[in-house]
Amino acid sequence: MLNLKLITLEKKTVYTEGILIDDLSGRVICNTLEDPIRFPYADSELEHPEYKVPSQTAIPSGTFNLCLHRSKSLGKFTIMLLNVPNFSYILMHYGRTIENTSGCILCGKRSGPGLLVDIGMTDYLVSLFQSELSKGVIQILR
Repeated sequence: MLNLKLITLEKKTVYTEGILIDDLSGRVICNTLEDPIRFPYADSELEHPEYKVPSQTAIPSGTFNLCLHRSKSLGKFTIMLLNVPNFSYILMHYGRTIENTSGCILCGKRSGPGLLVDIGMTDYLVSLFQSELSKGVIQILR
C-alpha cells in the first residue's frame, strides 16, 4: 500500500507550499503547491466550514484514502483523494502556479516562490500507486 505524507512548509496568503514524502522510505517525492489555508487553526475548518472558499482553500489536516481517477479535463489518469470533509474532486496533478488549481494538490519541482516546473509527477504518482496494487493513503500535516 502506498503511504504518502504531505508536509506544509510555507503558508502564504495566496498559496501553500509543501513536500510530498513516501512515508515508508522517507524519500521526498516532489514539491507541492495548493490554495491558501483559510482557517486559523489546522482542524478548525471541521467546526467552522465558513472558512472554506470553494475551489480556493487548501485541504485540512488528516489522513485520506486515495484512488485512481481518469480526469477528462487533464486527459489522463491521476490520483484522487477520497472522503475529505467539505471537499470533493481533489486531484493530485501538475500545475505551474496556483492559477492552475481549483482546490487540487499541484505536484512538481519548486522553481521559485509559488512556482513549480513539470517533472512528470502526475504520471509518476499514477505508476507508483499502481505498483502498490492501487491502494494508498495520504496524511496531510498542516
